Amino acid sequence: MRKNMIKTFKLLFVVLLLTPFTSSCSQRDQLQPVETNVWLVSEKREIAIGEEVAKEVEREYSVYQDAELTAYVDRIGQVLARNSDRPHIQYKFKVLDSPIANAFATPGGHVYITRGILGILDDEAELAGVVGHEVGHVAARHSAKQIQNATLTQIGFTALALVLGDKVNDDMWNAVGISTNLIFLGYSRGDEDQADILGAKYLYRSGYDPNGMIGAMEGILELEKRNPMKAEQFLQSHPLTKDRVEHIKSWIPRIQKEDVWGGIPPGTNIRGVESFQRIAAPHAQYQGGEEMAAVIENLRIGVMRGQKDLVERSLDDNYRDDNGKTKSDYMSELSSLLSQAKRITYKFSNIETEPRRTGGVAKCDYQFEVLKTNGTVTKENGRIYFEFVKPEPFVWKITSIRKVVS
Repeated sequence: MRKNMIKTFKLLFVVLLLTPFTSSCSQRDQLQPVETNVWLVSEKREIAIGEEVAKEVEREYSVYQDAELTAYVDRIGQVLARNSDRPHIQYKFKVLDSPIANAFATPGGHVYITRGILGILDDEAELAGVVGHEVGHVAARHSAKQIQNATLTQIGFTALALVLGDKVNDDMWNAVGISTNLIFLGYSRGDEDQADILGAKYLYRSGYDPNGMIGAMEGILELEKRNPMKAEQFLQSHPLTKDRVEHIKSWIPRIQKEDVWGGIPPGTNIRGVESFQRIAAPHAQYQGGEEMAAVIENLRIGVMRGQKDLVERSLDDNYRDDNGKTKSDYMSELSSLLSQAKRITYKFSNIETEPRRTGGVAKCDYQFEVLKTNGTVTKENGRIYFEFVKPEPFVWKITSIRKVVS
């Protein structure tokens, strides 16, 4: 009885502590990460969660295999990481083989950029801006903070029991799910603003022109105007506005005066046009057939994650396949599949596109696997063919899908 009273008192004490811890996060200085508010997720636990999230990312995306490009991105990332506010953890930087313009980081230091985002950058400083933004999220422990807040909200007293030492087997997997959703659905505006400023600070400390951060963000905003589908994933998880770009501009002059780092920045303001054009640009995915590949990628991601709105935006309203099925039929069948599926793996390879003036065609190999809620597994692979229409400049929609099963 006395033990239960002590435990109840401890739980109430933690609940009372919760409000000031979470509310103070919004008041932090954007230039200096405040980690003391993350009390439920230790650094060791954060890194372990990040390892599992990285496996999920690399299950959904293919890592691009080019040794020179990978080494180039890793070199830039490691310099920024050494000059970050959290240089002691082990960062890993990789390029994903995706035409969608995107970049994200897992808890604990896995940072990913896509080939699609390389296509909107002009030089090494802008690439450093994209990578530095993600290092900023890691340095400020934004994922760990969100895991803590979401866990306390969703799991309630089960999470608080963890603080008191009770064993909960599903805790790690709850945190992995929260963190994976965070990567794909986005941080708060305050966290995004802080990651912008921290990224610009790390560019300054590393000798890059901090304006590379602005150039990268302006490139994404321009891509949104030209080709919304190609920017879909970045803008979904990192919503950008002109106000946010202006916010970065207002901070850059302050960084040199207000940074309390104590190190000596090289002061070189590197732009790195030649190195970027020589090493990175040849692997970028630019406009052309890549617009169709971007729509296919959004369709694939939407099916895997169960984001029906993303799938629906990929299909033309006049969609009709060889069997006469309409867009409404396709979405109805997808809803039925998602209701039965515990996990879906959907991968495309060897994508070939042939753009035309008012549309185009594409083909690729596919692998499809569904783990159903009843434990059974369905697998399918073969060749898939897409037909596209181009109703307006920079907008592509799928008008038909045909599969040939092996």
